[in-house]
Amino acid sequence: MCLIAFSPNGELLERNVFDCARAENPDGIGVMSCLGVEKFVGRRAGKRAWRYITRELYGIPHAVHFRYATHGAVNRALCHPFISKSGALVMHNGILSKTAKYATLDCSDTSLFVQWYMEQVPDPAEQKEHERFKRGLEKALGYNNKMVIYHPFTDSWTIANEDEGYWKEGVWYSNEYSLPRYMQSYWDYEWHGRIVSAKGYAKRYAEELRWMEEEQDIMAPPDDADAVRAAVRSPLAVVR
Repeated sequence: MCLIAFSPNGELLERNVFDCARAENPDGIGVMSCLGVEKFVGRRAGKRAWRYITRELYGIPHAVHFRYATHGAVNRALCHPFISKSGALVMHNGILSKTAKYATLDCSDTSLFVQWYMEQVPDPAEQKEHERFKRGLEKALGYNNKMVIYHPFTDSWTIANEDEGYWKEGVWYSNEYSLPRYMQSYWDYEWHGRIVSAKGYAKRYAEELRWMEEEQDIMAPPDDADAVRAAVRSPLAVVR
């Protein structure tokens, strides 16, 4: 279910970490930094992305997104990051129950979430507004969903649900199951009383969320803005 690697000090990923993340998430690579956005899709995406990262981004804060397409087609348009109307760049890891039900080949759960709920993203310089927004965003995202947001106007960053990710040697990773085995904190995970591998845990979690989408109708209609905002108690704007 994707991986975000955020390097606030410009440390580069090790090659074996990059290759493992790419193998686990083969549907595109997106990069964002003060240099702009680059997206790589296709047979040579890994080679082109690695060349760009190592040649251009050493010492520059950046985030890399490895996509696993749970919703939406495999193309450049649905490769992260997405841009909000306020200019913030957004990368996401997880499955967003609020929008997954409405995803199509042209619109993924993340692209819809950014469009409907992240019209205005306060800059960290606006401390009170930003903290309020971040609390609301984390509540709206729900369990096991993480975001990295880049604010280009002030060259600053926000991590939503940071505690659900992992800091390793100066780099924040949104999960461990896309990393080499030796970098994982635990070799095995418990799933409803059964011990499964990290990859098996991720697969079962994705399957259970899909079942909930199909059988339980847990999402509020996107056109019911008042109900959505009341449910998540957040200041997130909804685009009608």
